[in-house]
Amino acid sequence: MISVVVVSPTPYKGDLATSLVCNEIIYLPLQHANYTLSSPLSAPIALKPLQALIFTSKHAPLALEYSLESTPALAFLKTLPVFVLAAKSAQTARSLGFHVVFTGKSAQAPTFAQEIQSQLPPRALFVRAKTTASNSLDHLSSLIVYENRPLILSQEYKPKPHSILIFTAPSTYHAFLANFSWEESYKAIAIGASTFKAFDPAICAYQSPKPSLEACITLAKTLSSCIKIS
Repeated sequence: MISVVVVSPTPYKGDLATSLVCNEIIYLPLQHANYTLSSPLSAPIALKPLQALIFTSKHAPLALEYSLESTPALAFLKTLPVFVLAAKSAQTARSLGFHVVFTGKSAQAPTFAQEIQSQLPPRALFVRAKTTASNSLDHLSSLIVYENRPLILSQEYKPKPHSILIFTAPSTYHAFLANFSWEESYKAIAIGASTFKAFDPAICAYQSPKPSLEACITLAKTLSSCIKIS
């Protein structure tokens, strides 16, 4: 039987695939005083001049909520219009009380940057990870609020040959390779274009038709039904 494995920093809890966590999300401690906000990896940002926020991951609003809960700084940030890369992240941001005004159509960073170019106020803040898959938003002021850290895993967690591996971000693919050698019989599925571009060109890989975990699993099930193990 072909195994479908979701490689993600948060455990997959459904019954359509197994879960493999190779990296973890670390929310950074944020310092706030006199309406100035900073992180260990970012210079201080003056809050009052800000006119908008940009999130490209659900972890951006979650990190702000985690570090700034019940502070005037967070209350102020939640009054600003927010531009979000994808629907899942927008859903998380709204659930936390952020004012989402735009959700990207393609869920791909380069296209998203073009979509918001004419709508974005001059003083927008990109709330981001330490490392991003695209540099299309690097021209904006930014605040690093979280980072991905690879885990060190035992070889007993390595997926079996012929497994179909779903990667939810470039960082999950790199963290997987930091732990395990790549089996020639593996097939990889990328949730989006940035993840697909991170793959070694020599591996057998597919990009999901839609940037969602559900679409990735559907594609994996279709592929598994076509695979014959000799």
